[in-house]
Amino acid sequence: MFTYIEQGDADFILDGIKYQLHAGDALIMPPFMLHLIHATSVTPLIQYIVHFDLMSNVQRRKWQEISITLPEQNVLPDSEKSLLFIDPISHINSNDQLYLKRRFLTLQQLYSSTIPFSDVQMKGILTELLAIFFRNQTETPIQLSKQSKGWASIELSIHYIYSNYARNELDRMSIAEHVGLSPNHLSHLFKEQLGISIHKFVSSIRIEQAKKKILEGKHTLTTISEQVGFTSIYSFSRAFKSMVGTSASQFHSLHTSQSHESILNRTIANQEVNKKL
Repeated sequence: MFTYIEQGDADFILDGIKYQLHAGDALIMPPFMLHLIHATSVTPLIQYIVHFDLMSNVQRRKWQEISITLPEQNVLPDSEKSLLFIDPISHINSNDQLYLKRRFLTLQQLYSSTIPFSDVQMKGILTELLAIFFRNQTETPIQLSKQSKGWASIELSIHYIYSNYARNELDRMSIAEHVGLSPNHLSHLFKEQLGISIHKFVSSIRIEQAKKKILEGKHTLTTISEQVGFTSIYSFSRAFKSMVGTSASQFHSLHTSQSHESILNRTIANQEVNKKL
């Protein structure tokens, strides 16, 4: 995963090690790395993010769904291990920052288009992004801090939450019991290391899963709220509005209209290409 920070500051916790990133910084993260992002500035955090395969893989191209719960997707091929031990942060100079943002926008346009050979163009842009990242790395490697205190318990808790978020009885008591700590001690670790309560973390996972299901358009909001572990549509609606800033129904309407607009734009673009051909 390649991330560029356009605005704001944030702590990125990668496998329990905290990095402080600011506007103009870029980060590369290898596959399967447990990571958490905590915005630390008053100004909103704006990120440019792209997920990509370092090496082309025919089998992965056939995947219709991507999830940490699918065993076949939790195997890291040797070809993807090249960037495991690099310095994960680069401070991008002002000239490269402007060029990098332009390439990200072009990448987004290509991804949503049906222009012939757009995948080849995207690979070229991703290669440019990597070149910019390495060109801007300092000669002195970043001094890594030690893994955060209690990270093993936090990591175990996070995996348990991801596997059980659909159970409405999931709470700090059951999570603490699973990792072998007292509820108060585990709550302290979450607050100290992640800056968030266990309850809010669980709710954030449920809302993210709900957003995915809403975009799929296969179920009603009531059904989705049950599928992601909320005990009622009322508690789901309240949590969704609090975390997303808009109601679930408004979120659905907004993204449905954007999807229709995207389809229309792609159709027009395709027609223009055909005319030129």
